[in-house]
Amino acid sequence: MQWRIAIGLFALVSTPNVFAEATVEERITILEQQVASYKSQMESNDEEDSRFTFGGYLSFGVGYESQPYNYDGMGTNKRSDWEQLSLVGLQLNYQFSDSTSVGVQGLAQGAENWSTEITWAYLKHRFDSGITVRAGRLGVPLYIYSDYIDVGYAYPWARTPVNVYGLMPFTSYTGTDATYSFDLDVASLRVQSFVGSTTSDTNFGETDFPLIYGLNLTLNYDDMMFRVIGGKANGLTINNGNSNATNSYDLLINNNTSLVVGTLNDENAFFVGSGFAYDDGDYLVISELIRQYTAGMYPDWNSGYITLGYYIEEFLPYVTAGFIRSTDDDLRESNSTSQLFFNTMYNTYSLGVRWDVYENIALKGDVTLLDNFGDTNGALSGRAGKALLGQSVTDSLVIYTIRLDLTF
Repeated sequence: MQWRIAIGLFALVSTPNVFAEATVEERITILEQQVASYKSQMESNDEEDSRFTFGGYLSFGVGYESQPYNYDGMGTNKRSDWEQLSLVGLQLNYQFSDSTSVGVQGLAQGAENWSTEITWAYLKHRFDSGITVRAGRLGVPLYIYSDYIDVGYAYPWARTPVNVYGLMPFTSYTGTDATYSFDLDVASLRVQSFVGSTTSDTNFGETDFPLIYGLNLTLNYDDMMFRVIGGKANGLTINNGNSNATNSYDLLINNNTSLVVGTLNDENAFFVGSGFAYDDGDYLVISELIRQYTAGMYPDWNSGYITLGYYIEEFLPYVTAGFIRSTDDDLRESNSTSQLFFNTMYNTYSLGVRWDVYENIALKGDVTLLDNFGDTNGALSGRAGKALLGQSVTDSLVIYTIRLDLTF
């Protein structure tokens, strides 16, 4: 700011007409007024600049699966994947006032050929009543880490538990939400409702979600957090599959033969879940249980996990155990192809460690075992595809992950 004032004074004294007929006292007065004007202008500019906040995050990861079963979107034609966990995101916020702001987040993912997508873009306002309302493009608040689903640095794992976080085919929607927090003396309760719609490229094809809505409650007490969530989606419809069959997900065989795996036309889906987290700086416990129901041939799932960790200075070793089960396999008895792709059962066991290299950089490693598939393919398209072609499949799957996360 000082150099700008100096330039202004230089411009002033360099103009002879200003001082040509002024006394010394008048000249001093003019200079003081000019300095005050420049200071006011610079302070106004600094205040305007302070309304903007900018940040971002970046992740680079590599995964390897013992069989190309397409675990967590890793693909069916290779075992290693250098792009699925790699991404970069930028966040911009502008504060109009103490109660009103705008937030925008852009995300480019390696799994999407690094194409940029606006995942968040919303107007936020806090009313005098304490209720905060947002409207625009928002994140779907279904899980404990939903607000940070793309920010790998924010959670302990090398990859989020797929048997829970991988169930929802979209992470953003267009609509509105409202949040209110209650002070309960020894605890705080946060209530959040949401409503909107979205379209997503799911495993079943491009799917419309014309109406989604729900409510979640979060209770914070000391180092503990308890959470419950209920949500519903009305009118789910597939726009297209691999062929021209209407409202269907079709499997294309040899670029010639198409098999209808399932249909989805104006169906409803329900989601309920609960979560618990404890973190006192020494011990870490995280657990979530999910129940998801979709009308028609698509599977209903029960799933969950629990993670236990212990902080050793900058290291956090952890273990995770989880499960997933489809609960409506009898509905697909008449369609053997749907059974191959939708009937689901397996357990997960993970051993990993997080190393906080710096205050904004974390390096993570993880080994995850999937087993106990029963007579299902675990909803893994690569395993189901091999079974469909009569090829042998393994009784277990091991996934190795290394990931670097940072924020800036």
